[in-house]
Amino acid sequence: YTFGQEDVLLRIPLSAQLTRNVALMALSSLVPVDVQRRAPLEELDDAILLSLFMTHERGRGRDSPYLPYIATLPPEPKCGYASSASQANVVHAAERVGLGSSMFSSSSSNTNNGMDMNLGMLHDLSNPSSSSSQNPSSSSIPTPPDVWDTIHLLSYTQNLDVNGWPAEVNKAGEYVDRIAAQLARDYGPYLFIPKNMNVVYAIQWSLCMVSSRGVAGDERGGSLRLV
Repeated sequence: YTFGQEDVLLRIPLSAQLTRNVALMALSSLVPVDVQRRAPLEELDDAILLSLFMTHERGRGRDSPYLPYIATLPPEPKCGYASSASQANVVHAAERVGLGSSMFSSSSSNTNNGMDMNLGMLHDLSNPSSSSSQNPSSSSIPTPPDVWDTIHLLSYTQNLDVNGWPAEVNKAGEYVDRIAAQLARDYGPYLFIPKNMNVVYAIQWSLCMVSSRGVAGDERGGSLRLV
């Protein structure tokens, strides 16, 4: 039997999908009302809501009903912008939103190992358990080697002009770092975070998973969802 392009091979009920409504309902019960007045969850787009929700559910570990799905995902972010040397970018981003100037802590009962943060804890994001760090004053952030390989391969095999591509990849990484740092400041204290991982890195991982695996939705469950 030959399947046509329009043939439905598998139907997944909306109730089994991770949608904006699922994320919003869960996060609304975690984030205090006064925080939601200052940083309304309803104003966040679907990708950000799903990323915060994924961060929290991953931190819950065995208590999360979504553990079987999360366990299928790579433990490290594999997006092209997720540089293995982006620690300095994240430190700069954290400083801009105020995470680097003082301890970032919370008395929330939901917090665990990643919630008491200072600048030093944000350095080594490619390997959170490592004690190594990079000078945050560095202005040169190298592009990940695998991305370099891909860019050079496209240049040689497709005769493409790739001049400037590494800089654009770095810009994308810096932008994601800033988003993760701001989300950590606004909502981080109220999320469970995986053991031995800081909140900025945990959110970065979720942003990568959602951006690479999210599929288009509809009005019923939001414009983006995870299946």
